[in-house]
Amino acid sequence: MITVVEVKLIKDFKVYYMDTGTFDLHCGDWCVTEMDRRVELAKVTGSPKTIEVPKDCKSILTVVRLATQEDWKKVEQNKKKEKEAFHICSRKIQERDINMKLSDVHYTLNCGKIIFYFTAEERVDFRELVKDLVHHFKTKIELRQIGVRDEAKLYSGCGWCGRELCCATFLKEFESVQVKMAKEQNLILTSGKISGVCGRLMCCMAFEYKTYADFRKKAPRRGTKVTTQKGQGTIYEINPIKEQVVVKLEDGYCQPFSLNEIRVIPKEEAIGKKESNAHVVK
Repeated sequence: MITVVEVKLIKDFKVYYMDTGTFDLHCGDWCVTEMDRRVELAKVTGSPKTIEVPKDCKSILTVVRLATQEDWKKVEQNKKKEKEAFHICSRKIQERDINMKLSDVHYTLNCGKIIFYFTAEERVDFRELVKDLVHHFKTKIELRQIGVRDEAKLYSGCGWCGRELCCATFLKEFESVQVKMAKEQNLILTSGKISGVCGRLMCCMAFEYKTYADFRKKAPRRGTKVTTQKGQGTIYEINPIKEQVVVKLEDGYCQPFSLNEIRVIPKEEAIGKKESNAHVVK
């Protein structure tokens, strides 16, 4: 049994678990870890918990030390190097005429490796490019192809809601997003309305979809006759977020109600009332 915390490395899309060892780590703390001969800063993103580690588990990191001011100075120095490396790599991509777009560059804390992130519509042969970069930087080079969603996560930014992108804040993994999720949430089915800054369907539709789907299973459909404390009416609109339905009353006014405040009028009762009204009219 060991005590582990969930951590996130700088410019890394995976979530790792780290053995706290003798260190007292909590959510929000920064420390230094080593993996695959990479020395990296890691941010603790979860509370400590005790687990039993499987024998074949290889994803548990260990704490080298707590982050120091010197480490942060090194990070700032590396940022300047990353900008220079970005321009150099972009120029060499043009010289080699490779169909790829450079997205970002990352220096490990000890500068033992430089990681170049890029996007491409298909697989590309970048072996000669790697040779050029190794010859220039005289260190280990890694070219890592990422998707457009990963690129948005790197850059961050604001979504249509005005808040910072979900992928750059709290989403740990990308879920499958489908158009039917937009239909379930009554969104306008145009690409400009349901697509994020990455050009793909908005991630928020996936984790909100279950809320909409579950409520719609419980709520009466639009047009259903119901009885409320304000009188009878018809379901005019469904609001899954507030878990309410809007009822259009007989006097023409619309008013929201929770599900326990309405009663669906059985079809037989509704039909009987119509026949009675028709008889009165005659």
